[in-house]
Amino acid sequence: MVEMAKEGGHMVGKGAAGAIWVKSSQCHGCLTCQLSCSLRVSGRFNPAKANILVNRSEDGYEYRHRFTDGCDGCGGDYLCVHSCPYGALILERT
Repeated sequence: MVEMAKEGGHMVGKGAAGAIWVKSSQCHGCLTCQLSCSLRVSGRFNPAKANILVNRSEDGYEYRHRFTDGCDGCGGDYLCVHSCPYGALILERT
């Protein structure tokens, strides 16, 4: 996992078309990103099967995001980014 600071978030490089920036402070923990990913990966809504993992931070006020090595940016569709209702995931095209 590659992390770099950018306006209070961190970047995780995924896919040939771009990188996903995560603004943890905007995440509300709804798991919509994780659910949409799991639907693509396994054909079912099962957060345990997703390539994006969302966990509450130790202080309990923010959420941490981690991408598995299986993440391919949904073949360029980046479903997690497009499904986030709070704008916590931002795609930066390269």
